[in-house]
Amino acid sequence: MEAHAYLERIGVGKAGLPIDASGLALLQAQHLLTVPFENLDIHWGCPIRLELSQLYRKVVINRRGGFCFELNGLFAWLLQELGFRVTLLAASVFKPDGTLPPRPDHLTLLVSLDQPYLVDVGFGDSFRQPLPLTGEERRDVSGTYRIVKQEEGRFLLQHKGEGGWKAKFLFTLAPRVLSDFTEVCEELQTSPDSIFKQKRICTIATVNGRVTLSDECLAVTEEGIKRKKLLTSERERTQLLYRHFGLVCPNDEKNDKTGS
Repeated sequence: MEAHAYLERIGVGKAGLPIDASGLALLQAQHLLTVPFENLDIHWGCPIRLELSQLYRKVVINRRGGFCFELNGLFAWLLQELGFRVTLLAASVFKPDGTLPPRPDHLTLLVSLDQPYLVDVGFGDSFRQPLPLTGEERRDVSGTYRIVKQEEGRFLLQHKGEGGWKAKFLFTLAPRVLSDFTEVCEELQTSPDSIFKQKRICTIATVNGRVTLSDECLAVTEEGIKRKKLLTSERERTQLLYRHFGLVCPNDEKNDKTGS
């Protein structure tokens, strides 16, 4: 495992990279622009194991993406290799009905610099720059975000939409290690109730928006305007997966991936 190869994967040069808030912001933004959030291994029959060497091979060498345990787990390693002080945290993601899961189901990161910052490269369409825990609002292409402190040492990540502030996930500052997420990672891969088991998703940030490929459609967002294209066949989906993300299903390597 080599940090310089990881930096090359996300388009960042190590020379002159500051180990401060600006350097951290650059790393987070570039990661989101180059490494997709995707759950395809679950549907390709490839078990996900939370071992850094396997995650490195998948993301850096094979130029794949992953979901939160993979992406944030590996990104934490990179940050530590570069000299950042990183703490793995457990978070609980709010369901569409506003309720929380029975136990934490998300891995996020805390980086300590002049002050602590929440950093996340594994939550799909979310904040693109480190967030302080002070409640200060930060705005980027994906929207406006803030972190609000709750009772009993809990913190709430919020996103501001048309209807006001909406809770995204709840977390505490209790330190975790990657192996703490083994059980929930396995559950999200195998449980029929898991959204990751039910649907395929591949999404990546762009400079002006986002590209998302689901089972049903391709959605391209630019400057806040979203355009959707319904898929007509599995072949078309395979071609779009390659065209927009450079990803190839193991069973489709011989297919034509450049046609329309």
